[in-house]
Amino acid sequence: MTTERSRRRVANALAGVLRSARRRNPAFTAAVRPRPEEVLEAGAMIAVLERRLRRPEPVAAQGVALVRLLLVDGNGPLYRASDPGALIDCLRAAAAALDYARD
Repeated sequence: MTTERSRRRVANALAGVLRSARRRNPAFTAAVRPRPEEVLEAGAMIAVLERRLRRPEPVAAQGVALVRLLLVDGNGPLYRASDPGALIDCLRAAAAALDYARD
């Protein structure tokens, strides 16, 4: 889960979420589209996570798992309406969990 390849795939998925949210006319697809207004609001935090996953420093598996769960959970704050700030809260928790590898 913390290999360079795995981290790169998760980082690429985060970049894809941002690209999807910025599109005015998204392509037709069977995939569930993340909620663009929430993603754009959390864009800076998503970019921070993406960059962190691409850096060579070690990360904790728990943080990577939290990001992956956020990306695949169709009932999570990335895809469904939830409490205001829920997406950013989840992203912050994932970022904090990534850094446990430094302790």
